[in-house]
Amino acid sequence: MPSDDFEVIVVDDCSTDNTCRIITDYIAQHSQVRLLCQKENHRQGAARNWGLKEAKGRYISFVDGVFSALLWAEKTQVDIAMFAIQFLLAVLSA
Repeated sequence: MPSDDFEVIVVDDCSTDNTCRIITDYIAQHSQVRLLCQKENHRQGAARNWGLKEAKGRYISFVDGVFSALLWAEKTQVDIAMFAIQFLLAVLSA
């Protein structure tokens, strides 16, 4: 998939783990990654809303739950980690 087909937006909500520095270094090699750093901690909802506002794509996905599950899988040393995607279909009547 060409890198201009997608964007990755990282919203740092005043983390204490050097997220801004790590992502800034990563951006030097990956132009589709964007970093938004909040000046004050506003919690997950505000971070997601800012990311949504800045997103340019047609489709949006949040990956924080996937990473939590992968970290758990790594910690517990499972052999296989499987994820299901649930599709929701909304039909609007005129």
